Amino acid sequence: APPAADQPAATPEAPPPPPEPVVQGPKLKDDPRYSTYFKMLRMGVPAAGVKVKMAAEGADPDMLDQDPEGPAPPGAPPPPASEDSASAESEDEFSD
Repeated sequence: APPAADQPAATPEAPPPPPEPVVQGPKLKDDPRYSTYFKMLRMGVPAAGVKVKMAAEGADPDMLDQDPEGPAPPGAPPPPASEDSASAESEDEFSD
């Protein structure tokens, strides 16, 4: 009897490998919070300079050391509407 008859072909496939973690959002390099900084790196800006800018803007400089193809950290990116509403409010203050 062939040895394959003793072991059904489905046995190796029976326990499926654990699935990869589902990426909840964009890749790190595509996350709106960090895409600008990864773009700066691609443009040739030294990582040290990019990290200084990240810290100055309130972003986590350590994210630059992460895999840009990996998932972005949890937490929603700041809504762009907040900047618009802030500027609209300041314009209202000056108009009579």
